[in-house]
Amino acid sequence: MKISEIIEKIKLNILTGDYEDSEVIFGYVSDMLSDVMGHAPSESALITILAHENVIAVAMLRDISIIILVNNRKPDQKTIEKAVEEGIIIGSTELSAFEVSGILYNGGVSGKYE
Repeated sequence: MKISEIIEKIKLNILTGDYEDSEVIFGYVSDMLSDVMGHAPSESALITILAHENVIAVAMLRDISIIILVNNRKPDQKTIEKAVEEGIIIGSTELSAFEVSGILYNGGVSGKYE
């Protein structure tokens, strides 16, 4: 599923400006950075409530395609600036993690990886 399709389907508000419309292969839901570091596959959408600067470092480490902040979470300006600097896309939606996961799964994003 393309990032532009995700934006449209979940009414995602992109907070980091322009983005490359890359393909998202996997989805991963977690609110624990240690879990994301150990298990999130590359080319995935990270669905989370974590809106602080450390999530950017973990996204870079795991080659996350996009960070989707649920429940209308918003990062501070410093976090947005770091994401822009590192080329990490952050978007916010009023939907819950459960709703976003279902929409992405039904759109062809896989939760399974080897």
